[in-house]
Formats: sequence, C-alpha cells, structure tokens
Amino acid sequence: VNFPADFVEKAVAGKACSYFVDIKGIREKKLPDLDAELLGKLGVESEAVLVQRIRDDMRTMKENAEKRRQHNEIIRFLLERTTLDVPESVVAQETRDVVYDIVRQQSYQGVSREAIEKQKDEIFEVASRNAAEKVRIRYILHRIAEQEKIEVAEDEVGEEIGRMAARYGMPAADFRAELKKKNAVEQVREDIRLNKTLDFLLQHAKIQQQKAGNS
Repeated sequence: VNFPADFVEKAVAGKACSYFVDIKGIREKKLPDLDAELLGKLGVESEAVLVQRIRDDMRTMKENAEKRRQHNEIIRFLLERTTLDVPESVVAQETRDVVYDIVRQQSYQGVSREAIEKQKDEIFEVASRNAAEKVRIRYILHRIAEQEKIEVAEDEVGEEIGRMAARYGMPAADFRAELKKKNAVEQVREDIRLNKTLDFLLQHAKIQQQKAGNS
C-alpha cells in the first residue's frame, strides 16, 4: 500500500508498506426470506407496504441531502459577502466543542481511547480549521433571526434531543441529562434557531438552475 504524504497516521505517511494477513474466517451476508415473520419484525403487514416505506425513506434522504446542499450554498454566499471580526475566545470555545463532538462520535463508533489519542493533533487541526467560519456564520444568522423574529418552541427542542439521542443509541432522558451537565441544552436550541433561519432564507431565495457542465 502506498500511503499519501498527508495520511493521518504520520508513522506511515508517504511510505510504501506491505501487509501480511492470516484469514481466520469468511462471512457472507444473506438476505432473509421475506415472509410473515420478517414483515412482523419490521412492523409492516405486507411486502407492498415495506417497499413503499423504503421508497419514502429514500425520497426523504434525497430531499434532506438536497436541503443540506442548499443550506451550504446560502452559508457560502453569506460568508463571501460579509466582513466580520469575531472574538478569539469564542473561536477557541468553538474549536473545543468540535473536538469534543469528534471524540464522542469516534468513541460511539468503537474507536479506542489509544487510537483517538494518537489522532489528537489531526482532530484538533480539523476542528480549528473551520471554527472561525462557523462562529462568523452563527453571528450572521443570529442577526437575521433577531430581525425576522425567528424563535424556537420548547417542544422543538425536545424533538431534536430525541433525534440526537437515537443517533447515539441512548434514551432521550439520559441524553438530555448529559446535555444539562454540560450546559449544552441551549446550544441545541441555538442550532435549531439557526437552521430555521436557513430555512427562512431558502424559502425567500431566488434559486437559479445551472446547466449541465457549468461549474
């Protein structure tokens, strides 16, 4: 394997390495029979209902991906047209928060503490690279939210915490308690408000379709 010069593991970056592997076993994924028992476990009464659910989920995923892309276009538009100095202390706190999120996500995915420790410099670099821009766009969107009187209801916070808890495989009450310990519930509320502001801007944006082949 030829590792690129910028590979995250510095010990092998830019080097050619050979692997010797002992195969302990081979596993193969097999689709289960689509019978009444499986349909019952999936909570549907027929194959047609299951197919429709999958189709709806795929459509929702595609719509959400397109919405995220449009949000990113709005963010880029605002950043390119706004000059704003932000406090270094706020940027530093944003960097720490991103580092924490990356470490928590990697831990949830089964990455060992030792492996995370080896990547700490790379994790910090990734976190600090975009921290200033994230703080700038937050200030900009806050100002727009104030101007347009965009607010967040308590039930919206609860629903979002429930979704976050599901992603981390935790009960919603336990996840909310963890957020409270870190004084992070208000951060959830703020993120919802900023996303609602992006939705507001998207709703009022003039969208131009580019022809194929245009950059």
